[in-house]
Amino acid sequence: MDGLPPYGSSREELRFVRPTRNYGPGLWNRAQQLHTALPGGAVFVGRTAALLHGADVLPPGLDPGFWPVEVAVPRSTGARCHVGMRWYRWNLPTDHVTSVSGLPVTTLARTAADCARCLPRLEAIAAVDQLLNLHADPAAIQAILERSSNRPYIAQARSIVDLAVPGVASPAESWCRCLIYDSGLPKPQIHIPVPLAAHATAYIDMGYVEFRVGVEYDGHEHHTAQDDVDHDLRRRRRLFHLGWKLVVVRYQDVLCAPDRMLLQLLGLLQERGWAVRPEAQRRIRRRIDYIARCQRKNQEHWFQDFGIP
Repeated sequence: MDGLPPYGSSREELRFVRPTRNYGPGLWNRAQQLHTALPGGAVFVGRTAALLHGADVLPPGLDPGFWPVEVAVPRSTGARCHVGMRWYRWNLPTDHVTSVSGLPVTTLARTAADCARCLPRLEAIAAVDQLLNLHADPAAIQAILERSSNRPYIAQARSIVDLAVPGVASPAESWCRCLIYDSGLPKPQIHIPVPLAAHATAYIDMGYVEFRVGVEYDGHEHHTAQDDVDHDLRRRRRLFHLGWKLVVVRYQDVLCAPDRMLLQLLGLLQERGWAVRPEAQRRIRRRIDYIARCQRKNQEHWFQDFGIP
């Protein structure tokens, strides 16, 4: 679609087929239990490696019990996969392997490269953002991608690493930033400091200082208590009096209705003086429509598979 990266499942992603059964709670505990039964040279990879490093990379709304432990073993290994595991025959270079709490896992850079190459775009962005928070080296990630044999997916993976940034507070914020960028709107700045009275500073999740337009994600876990709601209202009222206009985004907006957020943001940017030619505006609207249709279709399939409300 008009140069837009794919939002559906790729052939590469089929190696990460959606799980179909609940293996029990605690992916970390299951990895520790299964480790003793693994053959020599086995390494935890993919989302499992990211989780062991401390990143939250499971699909949104998914019970961790549904996700199998992902393991790579040397191609020469004749051992069979155990229940609750997903098995890949990869010959990993020794410098792509490290240890976390005694468990062999891919390094931060290799884990980020695998996520960028294999996961759906929005989940890949969120994963790489979090791995950068854990001090993954962007240059090392790009070097691993350049040496990858999966050439058709390198351009997409490199674009994900180029867009990823450290300091993002939650996966949903990563999704918001990626959706904005992919729609053709200007790339937002993240964590914008806005001085308030009495030496206080408010930080806007992302936005545009030039136009005083911001985007804030209201996570369910931090914005439902009445004290939090009251604090947000007071804070946003002060930002409004300083000339800022905010687009407030919630969980369902990101997953199922990104067009509402993106069209509102487009309107505010134009209202505040962002000049965009008519043909460019039409292209942006086509992209927004395409992204929204893909997101709704993806989430319908996901919810049907797992019964996620």
